[in-house]
Order: sequence, then C-alpha cells, then structure tokens
Amino acid sequence: MAVIYHLARRSEWEEAGATGPYRAGSLAEEGFIHCSR
Repeated sequence: MAVIYHLARRSEWEEAGATGPYRAGSLAEEGFIHCSR
C-alpha cells in the first residue's frame, strides 16, 4: 500500500481542527490531489 503525504500550512491545519476536516484549496479548485511516484 502506498502512503501519500500532504504538506499544509500550520495556520490552515489548525483552523481546520477548530472548524472541521482539513481540505486543501487546490482540491476544491482542481478536484484531485497531485502526486507522483
């Protein structure tokens, strides 16, 4: 099984912890997560 890591700004991560699940802005804009092998 592969593991995907996503780096997030601390401020965005902490805000998500207080308001709900973390969602990257790029996911909303592009509809997918960029990754490579």
